[in-house]
Amino acid sequence: MVTIIDYQERWQTEFQAIASQLRQALGELALRIDHIGSTSVPGLAAKDIIDLQITVAELNDQVRQAITSLGYEHKANYTQDHCPATANPDKVEWQKWYFRNAAGKRREHIHVRLPERLNQRYPLLFRDYLRAH
Repeated sequence: MVTIIDYQERWQTEFQAIASQLRQALGELALRIDHIGSTSVPGLAAKDIIDLQITVAELNDQVRQAITSLGYEHKANYTQDHCPATANPDKVEWQKWYFRNAAGKRREHIHVRLPERLNQRYPLLFRDYLRAH
């Protein structure tokens, strides 16, 4: 069952804390770390799950090890995002890695994507559109 709650001011602070740990673990491997998803839009009701997007130059063992060292589980079955009907269907554009934290911890979803790919740009553009409107 999905539960939607009113916007929480704490979501931004929680994102900053999570991103700080990820930045420390990843170092220069992380080109950027962004708060995406519903909790990233001030005033928007959402599921109480922090979504983060980490942009990396390549999906490699260093990236995987840095993230899993923080207790996140790599969900190897999730290798790409859904391609919208009118978008470029090239699977390379939708490739990603997905991580979740251990059960019993604050719910977080980590999407690791490559720069300038459609699936890397889309959540940022969608978030920014919602913030503006």
